[in-house]
Amino acid sequence: ESFRDVCMADYTTPELLRKPLDRIILQLKGRLSQFGVPSQLLEQAMDAPDLSHIDGAYKLLSYFDAIDSPLEDDSRLTKFGSFVCHLPLSLELCRLLMTGAYVVQDNAGGGSWPLLLNVVVLVAVLAVPDLFVMPSFYHAQSAKTYMNEMKKNLQAKLKMDGGLWSEPLAIWRFYMKTMSQQSLRGKRNMNGMFHKLSISFRRYQTLNFLISDLCARLMALSKGGAGEFGQFLDAKTITMLRKLDGYASSQRVDKELLQFARDTVSGKQQEERILRFLIVQNYGDHLIGSTRSKPGKFADDDLDDTDRVDLKLEKREAVSCFSLSNKEKAELFNQLAAGANPLDELAAFACEKQTVSIYSYKSPKNQGANKDKSDSTCEVSKDDVSRMSFPVSLIYYVRGEKFPVNLGMRLNPDEQELAFKFRVSASNSSALTWQQQKDNVKATTGNRSLFSLPVRPVTVSKGMAEPKLLAVYVDRLFTGDETRMFCSNCTLLPPNCVGYYPIMLLVTAPRGANIQLHMDAVAGEILTVKVGGQDAIFPRKMALRVEALATINALRAALSNALNATVGARRVCASDLLALSDDLISVTKESKAKANRCQWQRLVMNKTDRAALAEGETPSRFPELYLELKTRGGRQRSTVVAANCFRLLCLRYELQNNAQVMKTVVDEVGVMRLCRSMSMQVHERRDLEASSADFDLFALGLFDPTDYGADGADFTRFLREKIFGRAVPSQATRGDNAVEDANIEEEEQEEEVKVAGLFGPKANVKAQLGRMGCWSKEFESNLSGRDQGVYCVELGTAPNGSRCFVAFVWLDEWELKKRLWTTRHLLINTH
Repeated sequence: ESFRDVCMADYTTPELLRKPLDRIILQLKGRLSQFGVPSQLLEQAMDAPDLSHIDGAYKLLSYFDAIDSPLEDDSRLTKFGSFVCHLPLSLELCRLLMTGAYVVQDNAGGGSWPLLLNVVVLVAVLAVPDLFVMPSFYHAQSAKTYMNEMKKNLQAKLKMDGGLWSEPLAIWRFYMKTMSQQSLRGKRNMNGMFHKLSISFRRYQTLNFLISDLCARLMALSKGGAGEFGQFLDAKTITMLRKLDGYASSQRVDKELLQFARDTVSGKQQEERILRFLIVQNYGDHLIGSTRSKPGKFADDDLDDTDRVDLKLEKREAVSCFSLSNKEKAELFNQLAAGANPLDELAAFACEKQTVSIYSYKSPKNQGANKDKSDSTCEVSKDDVSRMSFPVSLIYYVRGEKFPVNLGMRLNPDEQELAFKFRVSASNSSALTWQQQKDNVKATTGNRSLFSLPVRPVTVSKGMAEPKLLAVYVDRLFTGDETRMFCSNCTLLPPNCVGYYPIMLLVTAPRGANIQLHMDAVAGEILTVKVGGQDAIFPRKMALRVEALATINALRAALSNALNATVGARRVCASDLLALSDDLISVTKESKAKANRCQWQRLVMNKTDRAALAEGETPSRFPELYLELKTRGGRQRSTVVAANCFRLLCLRYELQNNAQVMKTVVDEVGVMRLCRSMSMQVHERRDLEASSADFDLFALGLFDPTDYGADGADFTRFLREKIFGRAVPSQATRGDNAVEDANIEEEEQEEEVKVAGLFGPKANVKAQLGRMGCWSKEFESNLSGRDQGVYCVELGTAPNGSRCFVAFVWLDEWELKKRLWTTRHLLINTH
């Protein structure tokens, strides 16, 4: 202690006291775990942090799956936790970056490096302070100077936003646009552009430094070869990261990087939509919703097609202001216009008592027809949410948290500035009031955020609710009593996409979440999605197609694989993200659901068995969702056996003409799960006209057994012809006690899929599956004698790269003896 007090007093605060406790624990677990648990090591430190919050730090790390248990003595570092140890980022940003490394354009061999480079830039944008320089009223020389600086600042933000309604995406697009305009010959002087856009050059440099650092760290992770992240990135990705590192360090580009930037700005691969989806998915628990206030009504208004705002003055200032000539009043209020000609923006102003009413055109008169090209390609259209005219927006931007709006002018150059302090009293705009979706805590998006500005009111049909605006934030700060929250870096969910919010609730539902669906199982439509305390209700005549659950599950599995850095696993497919964010694919606008058939169905997920996790394996953050069915005893059971097992047909009994008939019902969710695992796109018959050439098609419909054998027993043939297409079945290892149907068809082309059929009594089928290495703990717990049907299980991948499947029939032994072996015919009715 004497050494510390005498020799270390002049130095900065130790890093142990500056870093968050959770990051310290993670570093100790990753590098010094052989010396004991972190709490014991920290107690021996010269400057130990406060260990009273160590339990909370472990819970936080466990919540993000950086460790596999919230208990210190029992926790192990996961793959994601090891990844976090290599990066100077928050847990959320590390998760976003690791997910971005596993995003591909499609699973047909598309490269992953373009999307990773975009995610690297986006993560750096989210990690650095705001690039904009905010003017200070107290440092401004005059009220007019301050107003001009605020005007320039707002113009820059609106121009950069361009209808995106996303603060981080606006900076990301600006960075990519700047890169696309770079010359191959040398550096570009950007000081003038930064000054015009009110951007801090030093903060932009910080952004470049972080991008360069992230590229270097990602490349270093993949250098080990045989290390933990040896195959994390391929050679092409490492090459492009090196080029991005070079641009961030020296502002130099080559032809390939320049072409990448230009393609990104042009939106060829819809990068904006993909990145918006990743932001919302990564910060799904940071969701806020907004209601629009009712606009003010002015009975004596004869300028209906304009935006109006009323400014109020104190009595003494009102006398001085109204005594100005009309020319002087025009000069005073013309400061609110964005362009050089105020008459194109300001329609009129009127003075009455202590109030000044300012009228502005909704769009400038001289604005060309193609002035706002960016809005036409953006997910957020002006029909759903539109900002007020620039003069009105500027007044509210300066006003902030109910500050006065100061307008000043000099009547003579030698005289002192004449300034007036206005207060906003009324407007025909709608103010946005934000609240957190989980617990309705009031949220503030910041004084100088575009999300705090009022918007134009919308007209809704009688009896219809006004659409709610939803957004996610990245950073937040609570007041002392936690009754108010300040949030920044907001991104709006597309309000014109009805299915975006409910789909996002299902995609981001954490382990153990209470998920309820109000649905019509016959029509295959979901009307309401409820996850925890959040409800998403579809408008009348609209519903979510149940087929979307297969894509959602495929995406959840890929997101879980990304946090495990699983080599060879199915990656996050950008085409899945785009499909889920498109109402034309996932939402029906002519719902056939009937009220008397609608019921609440619960979606459940398998619990993670920690004992089954390998050393360092990250628990599945997004387990597969499946409908929970009730057995005769009332106990809940699952419809999913295991991740590699798919139920294709269910067997149901009913009485028809005094005879018990077995009905074979296609398990659409199971078939769709199998199709998604094969990278196939599933369509209903009514949607086949909109088929895509990039995917194989499987039309869900009625299963007719007679099409696949006289007695309908050859279900393996159905799999080959209907599901696997050109796939070639192979001879599986025959069991001693099971009858296998494995018709072999030899083709000259290389085998892509091998399929074998397994048929026999339940005990024999179980024994054969065990010998083939298929029977696991999940089969033992989830597959009972009453779960009769036809299943398909994936064995794995053959040495030549072919995928191996086994189709097996699961029937109760008593049913087999009674229905098949002692009866001449089996009545089958197709549903």
